[in-house]
Amino acid sequence: MGKLIDLTGRRYGRLFVEKQMPAVKHRAQWLCRCDCGALRVVPAGSLRYGHTRSCGCLRSDIARTKASTLNGCSSEKLHGVWNMMKQRCQNPNNQDYKYYGARGIGVCDSWKNYLNFRSWALANGYEKGLTIDRIDSDGNYEAGNCRWISIQEQQKNRRHRNTSIKKD
Repeated sequence: MGKLIDLTGRRYGRLFVEKQMPAVKHRAQWLCRCDCGALRVVPAGSLRYGHTRSCGCLRSDIARTKASTLNGCSSEKLHGVWNMMKQRCQNPNNQDYKYYGARGIGVCDSWKNYLNFRSWALANGYEKGLTIDRIDSDGNYEAGNCRWISIQEQQKNRRHRNTSIKKD
């Protein structure tokens, strides 16, 4: 049997590993807390290989979102805006995560549900062609800190990401 890899404190999808549990059939088990608050014991391999990413709420959320957005179609432009906002803040594999999630910028709990975000967007001036903008660039994506602006306005607000360019 190989050396046990300590998964304590690591995150796998929506699961945060809290502590090791007794092995079952010589397989390491871990107690995980889901982002929704539920506790679940999960085999190490299921975590490490991505087979288990939540307590089950992820599948339910995906099904609920698909069923409630455009009769199951998530091709609505606003849905893409919402998805990319979440990816920048929550997915370390996203190319822009270092500028958002890694800096501590998150999405408010209410907006983790697409329908809540959609309701806010439509009530606050969203139109196709506008982009979401955080008023305080160090603040989270939340109702009091976001607005809809044109791409041209958004370009004026960009951080200079490549600071290694030397000026002559």
